[in-house]
Amino acid sequence: MGKKDNILKDSFITQTHGYVDVSNNRDIWREFANEVEGKFKIIHTIDRVIEKLKIVFTDNNISYEFIESGTKPLKCIFTLPTTQKIHFLLSPNGAIDKFFANLTGNLICTSNNNFDKKYILKGKPTNIINEIFSKSELNTSILDKSIYSIIGEYKKKTKSLTITILIGRGTKSVERLRELQSLCILLAEEIVSSIEKI
Repeated sequence: MGKKDNILKDSFITQTHGYVDVSNNRDIWREFANEVEGKFKIIHTIDRVIEKLKIVFTDNNISYEFIESGTKPLKCIFTLPTTQKIHFLLSPNGAIDKFFANLTGNLICTSNNNFDKKYILKGKPTNIINEIFSKSELNTSILDKSIYSIIGEYKKKTKSLTITILIGRGTKSVERLRELQSLCILLAEEIVSSIEKI
């Protein structure tokens, strides 16, 4: 694959591969849902062409939602109660993104050079975002699992922070879902811990 191909690939936020048949992963998702005592659903479009797999489970009073469909990558969504107005975006480090992040002054550097080379981290308040993402266990976990992006969005009405983690395509094993579960729980713990320190 040439350099030009990588630039085009990075320009798609979800790195979609078009339609991917996720129906073959039903047993994997069902097994994981049983492990975490979660609710597993198979959802179809009206024409029953596109299938979506969804698991909802709770850990330490936090509800986690895993979703993957024929047209969208695997993602995890969870919400934390907070009055801290936190917004952040962790995305792949592309030259254009880094240029604009430097222009706006929102670029946050962590204590991990390998992490900063692979990802761009933007957000506010910078002290909390830096505290969350400077933990070596979290950095290593994000790097090891090849996370595509993490978005944190504060919801004023509900006084909560919604986190969305995009992984990529293809859940080929229960182990992959377990890894995502451990990352989500670790990220939730780091966010709560960092907010409490402020």
